[in-house]
Amino acid sequence: MCVTVLKNIHNLLRTCSKWRRKITTHSMCDVCALSVLIKFSSSVTLNSSVCVQRRSVARYIVPDSLSYTSVMKLPKQISDDLKCSRCEGSLSVSPVMIDKIGTHVCGRCFNLLPEDNRLNFVRELSYEAVASLFRFKCRYSSEGCTFEYPFNRGSEHEKYCSYRYRYFSLKQTNYRLELEKNHAATSFSEERLPLIVVNDNSESSSRSSPLGRTPSYLKQLDKTNSSTDEPQRNCNSGYQSSSNSLETKERTLDTVYSNVSVQSSAEDFYEAIGENHPARISCDHCKNPTENEVFQCLYGHTVCKNCRGRVCAQCDTRISITPYYYCKNMFRGCTIKMKITEITTHEFDCEFGQFPCPLVKCDFTNYLSNLIKHLNENHKDCVFVSDTTKRKGLLKDELWIQIVYNSIFVCKYFWYEEHDEFVAEYVGSQANAKKYKFQVELEGKANNKKIVKKQVCQGWNAKYLDEAIIVTDSELIKINVDVLSFEYTFKILPA
Repeated sequence: MCVTVLKNIHNLLRTCSKWRRKITTHSMCDVCALSVLIKFSSSVTLNSSVCVQRRSVARYIVPDSLSYTSVMKLPKQISDDLKCSRCEGSLSVSPVMIDKIGTHVCGRCFNLLPEDNRLNFVRELSYEAVASLFRFKCRYSSEGCTFEYPFNRGSEHEKYCSYRYRYFSLKQTNYRLELEKNHAATSFSEERLPLIVVNDNSESSSRSSPLGRTPSYLKQLDKTNSSTDEPQRNCNSGYQSSSNSLETKERTLDTVYSNVSVQSSAEDFYEAIGENHPARISCDHCKNPTENEVFQCLYGHTVCKNCRGRVCAQCDTRISITPYYYCKNMFRGCTIKMKITEITTHEFDCEFGQFPCPLVKCDFTNYLSNLIKHLNENHKDCVFVSDTTKRKGLLKDELWIQIVYNSIFVCKYFWYEEHDEFVAEYVGSQANAKKYKFQVELEGKANNKKIVKKQVCQGWNAKYLDEAIIVTDSELIKINVDVLSFEYTFKILPA
């Protein structure tokens, strides 16, 4: 049985090798990959249920029935050599890629590479075929984790592995901890582990410096494993910055365990990226700018209409029929990817884009975070930082702005001869406008009667007042209110 399986694997490697030599000139390590399997054939018995099926040239499918017990354990002396050149994790996630100088990159890192860098790699199908027959250790095995998993099935475990972080207990109070680059690099350069500070209810100030590939952040817990209450926390990072004031409280291993306030001016950084970002996407095959129609394969390679085929020339995966575009605000945090016929409409209404000042006589246009600052500094007479305002209805239209929930709401009152209208417009995405509603309350002068009406906020660019609250003069008379001069309470609420 062992001999039969080895022959089948050998034939597959030869087929993959022929395909690869057609698209690249450098040699591949078929012999090295096969030797890994042959090296253990004398000491390991292969289960008959282990198989690799090949439906087309250069493509293989690992059976879904491949179980944890039907694959062989990969010895430490071999697994230590099968490391990604970027994250230094195991080459256990597809697609496993290799460049012309023999540098391997795992699927975790390849999907994060810039588009230009991806073109220098070709997929190691022969290695993936052999790797599907072995079990890989967790990347945190050096910290004590004993979990093992088949090829391409360990990403979820490594994300939430309990050995992912290293804990240090700081007993003293009123301390100040600063991790300088040299100290942190020598402490964590081998394991690439982030630092978690366990705080025993003391006031502290922590600073994280960029550490290359080492995670550049700190996590702080109190002795009850809940987040601490600190008046201020400064995070200086060379990789991520935001002009927004972020208030968050999280309980997962992927985020910071504390109340965080981040203040930084990052507008010049994003504007510089936006200026260098090409307006059109270029074809990865002919390098010419694409027209309205572009197509992508599973791994993001873009081809134009003239170069489009059934499979991608870069990675041999099927090319989709429907083209998609990323939003132009992707560098500011937008993750939307839509069809070319829909992306223009989205960009006009994107939450991460620029918005004009809602006051008619002001020409200021900027991102929402800067727009809030502009309103507070330049239009104080008509801006209220509160969810509730009390106003008086007169024989004229009114407009004021309420800033609440870190959002801008343009509130309007329209006077008509027989009724009054109230409107609240959300400055931002139309989809987010539906998350809020506004309430108008008018209290009568007798019998404790009052009028309370609620309505959903509408978008800032709405052409019609479809979501207005209408109060007629007859309704005001019923609760004994003067229709020419009355007081009302205007409130913004979550929907």
